[in-house]
Amino acid sequence: MKDIQILEVRQVRIFATDTLPFASLINQKVAVAFQERFGWAEATSPSPGTIRFDTGRFPTADASTGTVVKAFELSERRIILGVIGDSDAASAAYQGIADFLADKTGQDGWKTPPLVVTQETHSVATFEFDWTALLAPAFVDYATGEVLKGVSSADGVANLVALKLALEVRYSDLRADLSDYGVTLANKTLTIEPRAGTPLSERRFFTSSPTDSATHLSLLKALEYRLTGESTDRRPRTRGRGRQ
Repeated sequence: MKDIQILEVRQVRIFATDTLPFASLINQKVAVAFQERFGWAEATSPSPGTIRFDTGRFPTADASTGTVVKAFELSERRIILGVIGDSDAASAAYQGIADFLADKTGQDGWKTPPLVVTQETHSVATFEFDWTALLAPAFVDYATGEVLKGVSSADGVANLVALKLALEVRYSDLRADLSDYGVTLANKTLTIEPRAGTPLSERRFFTSSPTDSATHLSLLKALEYRLTGESTDRRPRTRGRGRQ
């Protein structure tokens, strides 16, 4: 890979029933302090029993820089955090938010470890291979031959500008304790597709996976090795965009 840019990491934490002191957040004084500390743009309720804070910032100690928090959503058993940056930035932001809520509400339940944490990483990378390496040669010939000819008309000549490849996985043999708490894991998807708005010839791809950012990077290196046979031990330029 010539470079990789981590655009976003989304972490979902599931807790045991009656663990999170959710009601302590519904307090005007706490809400005002929470907004002032993290600069949330607004608070909404996308569904009953759920509060969502959009576009905030987890600042450094001197407030000179920080991690952009795209969304922080919580309910009685679940907390969702999305940041612009890698998994380390997301985890640090979450810990900072949990510590703040515990301090302001006087409820240590905000620091309770979750039953399970799942992550999704979204990135853009420039690979050594082009889109044709992702498909069987016969299908490439079909897509660039019969398909383009068939969809062209007197109104215009068709050109291939995008494709999407997605692998959906289902989880089995879950940890025994998860079922005891009524926790299930939804199907997850790994996606790779040419970056919207860029020519296919640039070999620039949008990628997402149901993993932390380090595992995500490892999967992309493995993909490039499978398709090119070239070692990816050399570290690509990484732009996390986690600090602003």
